[in-house]
Order: sequence, then C-alpha cells, then structure tokens
Amino acid sequence: MRRIWDGLLSFISALIAVALLGPVLWFAFQSVRAGDAPNWLYAPIIVLALMLILLIGALLQKALKGISPVRERRR
Repeated sequence: MRRIWDGLLSFISALIAVALLGPVLWFAFQSVRAGDAPNWLYAPIIVLALMLILLIGALLQKALKGISPVRERRR
C-alpha cells in the first residue's frame, strides 16, 4: 500500500509541475510571438521547457517504481 501511495504522490507532483510551469511557458512563448517580448527570450523558454521535461520524466519514473518524490529509494 505504501508503494502505491508513494507512486501516486510522485504522479501528482508531476502534474503540479506541469500545471505551474506549463502556462508560464505558453504565455511567455505567445508574448514573444506577438512581439511584446524580445526575441532573446526564446533561449530561456527553451531551457525552462527542457528542465520541465526532465523533471516530469524523473517524477514519472519514480511514480512507476513506487518511490516517493522526495526520496531516492523505496522505503
């Protein structure tokens, strides 16, 4: 039961990361496309998107293994 709960916590953490950073990335991208922000803002947007992808991958991997998001190994 504990592994299921830990996996669920990791999955919820991945969803929270997408919910917090996804809109930021989207609206920053749209502001650059509309011309409201400078073009050099594409570089931080790409870096933040890659970091989000890595974070989601790590959290989903932990979710599948049943590891809590704040631990490195199973309990």
